[in-house]
Amino acid sequence: MTRAGSVIAGRYAIEAELGHGGMGTVYRAHDRVLDEAVALKVLRGDAASAPEAVGRFRSEVKLARRVRHRNVCAIHDYGEDGGLLFIAMELVEGVDLRALIHRQGTLPAEEAWSAALQIADGLAAIHEAGIMHRDLKTSNAMRDAAGVVRLMDFGIAKEWGKGGLTAVGRVVGTPEYMSPEQVRGGALDFRTDVYSLGILVFELFTGVLPFTGANPTDVVLKQLREEPPLDAGPGAALPPPLREVLRRALRKDREQRTPGVEQLRGELWQAWQQSAVAMPPELLAATFAPPPAETPAPVETPPPAPRARVVPSPHAPAPVPNGARAPDWEEEFEPAEPAVARWRKSLSDPDPRRRFEAANALAELGEAARPALPELTRALRDEATFVRSAAALALKRLRGR
Repeated sequence: MTRAGSVIAGRYAIEAELGHGGMGTVYRAHDRVLDEAVALKVLRGDAASAPEAVGRFRSEVKLARRVRHRNVCAIHDYGEDGGLLFIAMELVEGVDLRALIHRQGTLPAEEAWSAALQIADGLAAIHEAGIMHRDLKTSNAMRDAAGVVRLMDFGIAKEWGKGGLTAVGRVVGTPEYMSPEQVRGGALDFRTDVYSLGILVFELFTGVLPFTGANPTDVVLKQLREEPPLDAGPGAALPPPLREVLRRALRKDREQRTPGVEQLRGELWQAWQQSAVAMPPELLAATFAPPPAETPAPVETPPPAPRARVVPSPHAPAPVPNGARAPDWEEEFEPAEPAVARWRKSLSDPDPRRRFEAANALAELGEAARPALPELTRALRDEATFVRSAAALALKRLRGR
């Protein structure tokens, strides 16, 4: 029996139970080898004797280890100790979003936007790895003390193109978050996760689910037949720009649905910008954390840009080689390095409009704007909301998201 004080595989000392689900129990444990705290998910005894459950448990490890992203819980190790099967995972010191909503009723708008954008980022990374999650829900998203949200639980995830995604007649998932094609047990693709993310975002902003019932059958029927309450009832609390984003994400016919999480993520970003909800600096940093610099970049002298890029310049025309006449349609350009240096300086301009212009220009430069990382990070604390938003976008593009 697994309990506090017991040691698994001679390595993981159990400290306390954190929670349990359909396949097993999660414990806080101390890894004696690495001397660090981990979360240990142990497969239930009855499930460990079922070949299908064991296969799903091992599959969870293999799939989850392919994803490395700050908004996805990391898997460290898989092991067996006698008849005990376990997974060692990153320990997230925090609370799942479902419990947070139950405790607070509804989340403040800035926290709901932050969680929605981070979950979309994490899901995009999962899809990029060729994996469907299939069980997106607020109880599978943990928020730590710094405000960073991580997706977890790959128990019923499937790899695209492998057996199971198109298997007809099998229904797995949580009815309140399942797409119409999922509740039918039909063929699935990544748009199923898009629908589930739409449900999850609705819950973040309203504190309730769009489809509920006295039993799972009632919920399934509503998923198939009823439109989500976006314009009345709980949906009246949704920001208007978000309402239209969710209307597309929650189409019953997946051919009319938002085609992928990349597009949905972009639409969520635009809706947040249009809603003009300001995030405090700490939450902005959690939502749009910049990547670590490969080498420290001195502020005074920008290092060379990673790749050659040119940007439009309002300055004098560039000289034409050999005195040749430039074509009439040719635009004026300047190299990326001087442009980055100029916009870095402008981020300290007293005029917020000039700072906003600089942050937007650096966002367009993408990876070439890396020398401006210190200034962009400081701009996350700018007194002007629109400057903070532009700086967050620049940092997002700088890290390739």
